[in-house]
Amino acid sequence: VTWGLVWALILAPFLFRWALGVYARSAPVLRASLIGGGEHSGEDFAVKIKGDHHTGLLHEVLETLHSEGLDIVEAHAAVTGGQRSAAHEDADIFIVRPRGAQKDFDDEKLMQLRR
Repeated sequence: VTWGLVWALILAPFLFRWALGVYARSAPVLRASLIGGGEHSGEDFAVKIKGDHHTGLLHEVLETLHSEGLDIVEAHAAVTGGQRSAAHEDADIFIVRPRGAQKDFDDEKLMQLRR
């Protein structure tokens, strides 16, 4: 029993890496057609956000993009509305680059990000 546990401890990381590689090759991620499809796979793309302004909005957006596996390459943030106006609107554009082993966003993942 002890030798079985020792062998399992030694072989488990290698077998797990092999199984993960087999899975990644069998289920490739195809880039969503909304952001260029397969011919633009692996390239940076733009995320445009427009909505009502509130304190901390930019921080929330950046944290969400990062947690979804996107690196922000470039950011353009603007707030419209006068100083006396209570209604301010954010219009932000982020150029992002997917990171990780499966370096792209399919339609399902993109729709999840839009929420």
